[in-house]
Formats: sequence, C-alpha cells, structure tokens
Amino acid sequence: MNGGASQTLTNKQVINKILDKLAEAEQPLPSSLVFYRQILSAQSKSRLPDLSQTLAALEEKATRRLGQGKPMLTFQDLTVDWANVRDLLSEVIRLTDDHLSPTREETEELKKIGADTALLKEEAKVWFGIGTLSRRGAQKKEAINPLIASVLQTSLHPLLAAYADELLPLVKQESWYRSYCPVCGGSPDFAFLDKERGARWLLCSRCGARWLFYRLACPYCGNQEQSTLAYFADDKGLYRLYVCEKCRGYIKAIDLRKTDSEVLLPLEHVLTLDMDRQAYELKYEAKE
Repeated sequence: MNGGASQTLTNKQVINKILDKLAEAEQPLPSSLVFYRQILSAQSKSRLPDLSQTLAALEEKATRRLGQGKPMLTFQDLTVDWANVRDLLSEVIRLTDDHLSPTREETEELKKIGADTALLKEEAKVWFGIGTLSRRGAQKKEAINPLIASVLQTSLHPLLAAYADELLPLVKQESWYRSYCPVCGGSPDFAFLDKERGARWLLCSRCGARWLFYRLACPYCGNQEQSTLAYFADDKGLYRLYVCEKCRGYIKAIDLRKTDSEVLLPLEHVLTLDMDRQAYELKYEAKE
C-alpha cells in the first residue's frame, strides 16, 4: 500500500495480506500479534449487508456534506446487519477476555451489550457520536469505558471499512486537510509520509480511510506553532513520533520513502506498539 489518494486495496484484501504475512512470520508470534491475528481472522469472516442501495442514496448527500466540511457518513446512514455485528462482537469479547484480562464489571457489561440487540444499537450510536471529531465542539463529550469503546470499534470496523472503500474516492484530498476523517468523522491513529512528495496522510481509527494533512500541524488540536511541535525518529528514519506540546498528543507515522517493500499500514500500527510506550513515558497521550 504505497498509494496516497486512493485506497489501493480493499479492507478485506489488506486483512488477507496481513494474515498471510503473519502466517509466514517467525513463530511463535508475540502475544500482541497473536491477539491481532485472531481479531483479524474474526473480522475476515464477518458478513456484510448489501450496501449498493445505501451508497447510491448517499452519493449526492456525501458530496454536499464534504463541501460543508462534514464527514460523509452519519450513524443514521449505516445499513447494519445487527445479528452479524452481534456474532462478531461475541467473538471479540471472548478474545478480549482471553488476552486483555478485563475487569469483572467490564466483562459483564460487554456480555450484556452482546445479548441485547436494542442495547447494542444504543451503545453503538453513543460510541459513534462520541468518536466523531467534527461534533465534539458542539456537545459535551460523554463518558464511555475505553475497553467497551474498543470492542465496539473492532466489531463495527468491517462495516465502516466497506463504506470507506466505496466513499473515499469522492474526496478531493487537496480541499479537506481537516483533523477528522472525511468518511466517518473519526479521529486518526496513525500516519504515513507518501513516496511521491513526502506528504503526510492520516489514517482513520474507525474506518481506515486516509486523507491528506499538514506536515507541521497537530492532527488533534490544530496547533501550528512550530516551537510547540516536534517529532522523534528512529535511527533509520523509517518511523516518526509526532508530538504536540500544547495538547500533549502524539501520532505515530511511517515514512514510505524509506522502504521499497510493501507496507501494510494497519499491521504497522501494531508493530510499533513500543513507540506508544515511549510516548506514554514522555507524558504524551493517544487522543483517538
């Protein structure tokens, strides 16, 4: 995935490539990659509803919303097979219980959500609204347990990614440059510098869409004061940790100009977990 403006591979294709790569990797895998592989395997089996009618109805609205600086998707626009989401959610809960040792209260709350479709819909709606950055200034941010948010995100990702595959080509990248995803309004959780110009692209934490952003600006608070922005790089200059002194946020990035091999960006997010540890030690926070 060396491209810039377009999603050159669908989410399903990326998942399959990552699973192949992990199968070929030296065994045994670190526990983080074992967990990630199992999550991807569960997501790859998720059945998606037919989105053709929804997408046809969305196209005109989507273009208008982009012109207004709004993401193309709202929660109400989604065509969701809730039975399928519940199946995936149940598997994600099981894997979470095996690998992350949630508290008893968290486990009980997750199982309650998984057992009640009406509650699942309501929790998903709340999660989607909280995570839509373009709306945060207009409403008080509600509280949601981070683990529950992560499980909901993992369970809804295949659906949101399918929308991103279809809708992202509608985005005129040079006219977006916002801190939230043009597809679903989610926040970025990874970045890359493209091979062509070294331009910086952000990746959505929810749907995986990518969009152009300023090289020297905080993707969370919008800070552009150069004296309060910096990045740390590894010895080879392949990875960067961009930090902001104003909001104490950080985002990880990979410089695609430094590699000739195929880069699978979602996998890089997991392979760079040590960078998250370093950021936390320096008192920076993940803002997604």
